[in-house]
Amino acid sequence: PVLSYIDNKLSLILVTDNNYLFSWSLNNSPGKIFWSGNFADTRNTSFVEQAGSSNFIASFFPKERAYNWPNPVYGNETFIRYYVSEPAKINIKIFDLAGDLAAELSDDAAGGFDQETRWQVTGIQSGVYFAHIEAVTASGKSESKIIKIVIIK
Repeated sequence: PVLSYIDNKLSLILVTDNNYLFSWSLNNSPGKIFWSGNFADTRNTSFVEQAGSSNFIASFFPKERAYNWPNPVYGNETFIRYYVSEPAKINIKIFDLAGDLAAELSDDAAGGFDQETRWQVTGIQSGVYFAHIEAVTASGKSESKIIKIVIIK
């Protein structure tokens, strides 16, 4: 058996005792062979580049990662969850359907982690509420999202 690099894909090639030639593609995506010879590579070095890393979350305040749980709220509290890619001040204004301010919460969020802010709803009536979540960095970058919160008592 021989490992080979065919069309930037790792392949296994085998000749049987009956002189049949078989070839299998071992991966569907292009890759890199780090140890391709007897002594690592053609220069007889065992050097392998360090692993690369990348941040898969491209935006500062991804809208799909802002929500509350549990929703609907049956107990005395709910948690408003969000993600920011860099440290930010979080301001949450919660309005009822008439547009009146029901609560205002603020928090400091560390970058790169899912965060949550607790909202105690013991004195809040049953109904539908809208929470305006705004994240602002020290440099002034700002993004926001509105989520719906249902409280059932």
